[in-house]
Amino acid sequence: PDIAAKHDGYLKTYMKTRVKHIIDSKRTLATVSKDGMEFTAEIRVAEVEIHGESVFVGFAKNCTNEKECNAKSILVKTLDVMTLLVVVICNKMGTIVSFNDNAVKLFGYEANEAIGKNVNMLMLDETKAVHDGYLEDYRRKGPTRILDKNVKVEARHASGKTLQLEILLTELELYKTGAVPEQLVAGTMTDISELISYEEISRGVNTVTDLSTTAVIVIDSNGIVGKFSKAAEKLLHYESSEVLGYNVSTFMPEPHKSQHDRYLSTYRKTGVKKIIDSTLNVEAITKEGNPLPCLLKVVEVVTNGQCAFIGFAVDYSAFWQAEQACKCNDVITQLSETPFIKMDMNCIMLSISETAYTTFGYPSGSLLGKNVKILMPKEIGDIHDGFIKKYIETGVKKVIGRPQELYAVSRKGERIPITLMVAETIGSNGQKIFWGNLADKRERLLIEKQQKINDNIALNSMQPLILITRTGTIEMGSNSLFKTFGYAQEEVIGSNVKMLMPPEVAEKHDGYLASYLKTGKKVVLDAKIRLDGMTKSGEKVPLYSFVKEISIGEGCYFGYLLHAGQGSSLHAEQKVTQAILNKSIHPIITTDTIGIIQFFNLAAQTEFGYDASVVVGKNIKMLMIPETAKRHDEYLSNYLKTGKKTALGNTLEQIGVSSTGAKIPIELMAEEFGEGENKIYSAYIKNLTESETLKHTLRIIDTMIDLSPVTIILINEKCIVTKFSKAGETLFGYTESQICGKNVSLLMEEELAKKHDGFIKKYLIRGVKTVIGKTTTGLKGKKKDGSLFPLEITIQEVRKEGMVPVFIGCLRDYTEDLETNDIVETGKTILRASMYPLIAITEVGTVIRFSGSAEDLFEFKETEVMRKNIKMIMPPEIASVHDGYLKRYVDTRVKRVVDTTRVVEAMSKSGKRFELQLMVKEILIGDKQMFVSYVRDLSAERNHAWESQLSEVITFEFDEPLVTIDSVGIVTKFNRAAETMFQFNADQIVARNVRVLMPDDVSSQHDSYITSYLRSSNTAPLEVTRSVTAERKDGTQFTCPLSVREVRLQGQESTFTARFHIKESS
Repeated sequence: PDIAAKHDGYLKTYMKTRVKHIIDSKRTLATVSKDGMEFTAEIRVAEVEIHGESVFVGFAKNCTNEKECNAKSILVKTLDVMTLLVVVICNKMGTIVSFNDNAVKLFGYEANEAIGKNVNMLMLDETKAVHDGYLEDYRRKGPTRILDKNVKVEARHASGKTLQLEILLTELELYKTGAVPEQLVAGTMTDISELISYEEISRGVNTVTDLSTTAVIVIDSNGIVGKFSKAAEKLLHYESSEVLGYNVSTFMPEPHKSQHDRYLSTYRKTGVKKIIDSTLNVEAITKEGNPLPCLLKVVEVVTNGQCAFIGFAVDYSAFWQAEQACKCNDVITQLSETPFIKMDMNCIMLSISETAYTTFGYPSGSLLGKNVKILMPKEIGDIHDGFIKKYIETGVKKVIGRPQELYAVSRKGERIPITLMVAETIGSNGQKIFWGNLADKRERLLIEKQQKINDNIALNSMQPLILITRTGTIEMGSNSLFKTFGYAQEEVIGSNVKMLMPPEVAEKHDGYLASYLKTGKKVVLDAKIRLDGMTKSGEKVPLYSFVKEISIGEGCYFGYLLHAGQGSSLHAEQKVTQAILNKSIHPIITTDTIGIIQFFNLAAQTEFGYDASVVVGKNIKMLMIPETAKRHDEYLSNYLKTGKKTALGNTLEQIGVSSTGAKIPIELMAEEFGEGENKIYSAYIKNLTESETLKHTLRIIDTMIDLSPVTIILINEKCIVTKFSKAGETLFGYTESQICGKNVSLLMEEELAKKHDGFIKKYLIRGVKTVIGKTTTGLKGKKKDGSLFPLEITIQEVRKEGMVPVFIGCLRDYTEDLETNDIVETGKTILRASMYPLIAITEVGTVIRFSGSAEDLFEFKETEVMRKNIKMIMPPEIASVHDGYLKRYVDTRVKRVVDTTRVVEAMSKSGKRFELQLMVKEILIGDKQMFVSYVRDLSAERNHAWESQLSEVITFEFDEPLVTIDSVGIVTKFNRAAETMFQFNADQIVARNVRVLMPDDVSSQHDSYITSYLRSSNTAPLEVTRSVTAERKDGTQFTCPLSVREVRLQGQESTFTARFHIKESS
């Protein structure tokens, strides 16, 4: 139609101008038959004058067959280049006549080693012995049942290794001029060894999860439960059939139940791990709706871009109760003015408060792990261990729970008069723990005699201590608290803390709590506050309070009180506060309203390299880069005038400066405390160096992954190579060690090499991108041997503010193979017999080739898709834009899909969506374009890979020892629990005979046990649990119940997994 619309105009123009464009010449163009079918014709037009008028005579020849032949020839050449199939062609006598490159890679023979030899060289002995007989029957009787069918067989590699293959045999005829056509058989095959291994692994996944006494729950990236072990059923009271296919939030309390999908979505977008690879205390909800404290570990499994999450959960109820008590004790220890020491049954110090270090003159942390007698006079220290041992044996208490007046010894040897109170508790391991509370009588601290301490140290604190809930209910108080306010214990516990306040404060207290919970703004918390208390008799008591928030259950507040008149106590309180701040692992700096440093904790001294004595009294600007320091005084002045907060209360990222001048990326949060002249600012600082380095590294890796070419080279801003991929070694002939540290111009032709450094320098100065971010061709690469080759290169830059840029180059040798063979008929057979779908389309998306495998994959017959748009096998969201993609490429020639391999989503005739790997090549036939695509269904491969990685993670995290061996006793898997039990690392055991884990009398016979079992058909010995003797790395022997399971796939050797039932033995 487009030609017909213009034809009259062509005639009219010729009659006017007599300029010949078509007349007396040959042209090839599209014509239309009566039934509307387009075909290619060759035409020649001649002009004849009859009675003074022009008559035009046209000669037309249908050349469709010639064009198709030419197209097929080019198509076949392209297929030969791009196909990933292994193709072996034999004659009827079994002699190999063709052995393509992929066959060379698969079997390990060079083509000249295989061509001319009998194809049975690729077979196992049992197949080789009968193959010639099969061929003789084929020559005599004609086609057999295995032709044109996919068959799974075993073959042999040149090294002797057995290969698992899927093969399709097809007949073809090779015509030779003046000769009878030669009958050939083409075999196209695929290595499926890994898929069979995946099947074996998949069968073991459910067995491993169901054996585990730890609950195992597997979800996909959308939170849908895919596996639910027997232990999970027992823990949460659901049957697996009730939860499979449902969202994992079923087991969660609010607000996590409603927000869990958002958590997953955020992780998919950001990749920031908050729970993954961590062990957390969480609350689950059972089928009955009851809350259940659990210890949860989540592991991510990523395979081919798809992820799943494996959760390992155990009941944590009992431990949670103990943890509450432990947190209370730790807070009491840190807040107390009096020294605390915690030791075990062997008199080894496990925890020492900062005030104890101060009292005895030792550096913080230096006493941990040492015997407590280091703090005693010699006459007591020599007999102390004996006292403890005798108490543990008899249980007779002579010191515990009773105040003792005695002497301790400082680091300098000074004898210190102290009052000691010892309490006893039971640790989570069932062992006794002893707590020592000391009062230094040199400082005349007022110590109220402590009562008997068993599990609650706080009850007998010598200072008023109080624990309240978020609603103000008193949950705990010390005896000194009850004494100070004149109440009995039973009158206070369970009541609101307002009972201890004057009316004018009490009526506002609930509002203070509610405001803090809503805004998070601290007014009382973490600060020393002057206030009045109210005793039972109505008398006001002047007090100082220090309140800290702690996480126990839903959260609570712990505070200690001091009488306002106790100057020495206030001094001690200040020491405690500084000790607490000095224990912070993050730098803390306090300044006054004009920026003068008042406090500089130990972590800040370490981070910035200054001693506190150097910086205290100086302006904090000394720790800032110049541009920040210039504006800092202005910030402070504006805030004091306007009260408008721009930095206070917010988390900011800044650059700090150490004593050496080094720049430190930091995160800081500044808070304001006090009022009027007593106002101070405290900054909490976190070093971001490691975080920034990690982010920078991840950006480089992500960019490299985004690039698809084979050879990848990284260079710095000085053009020095810092990374040279393995493919680059193959392409250029250099090893990584030979090229890293050298200028990248070594890999360029001489003319470009001379200019390259200048190009980079000019870009760094001007920032104008001419090559970066683009794909460039027409360059020449230079190999180690000096030879040049045409090069296609894509360059990306990775740059972070304040950091050195990195340039990533992705290179490809696009030398085309000009040597082609006349294999049109063979190519047709490959297209027809291909186990992988092959599709060819025109430049407007019309399907012109659709192989048999494509029919099977997409569920369309060839007749249903030929001459129709390729969009019919795409999901709607892709189909709607595909024509535009084709037109954009034809117009711009910018390649985004052509000459690349990528994973895309397709859709079958029935509407099923699935992922496939797509490779597209462009073919030019005259002035027409054609695109040939090779596709591979990834569904089975994805599932097998996922199951394989899932099995590996579950097996390694399994809570009882698992050891897997092959049929000759070689260890193939050795999980974490097995490492712990046998004291070997997995890499020390895997690939060794399992006999190394046995006593000599057993190991000497073990191989014969396996041989005997494999010869018999009796599986009974494997189906019972029996007690065996094993041997650790250090030679010690132990007895443990053992059960063994066998896994055997058809045509595969057996593997055996041994499970050691350590929980039963314990």
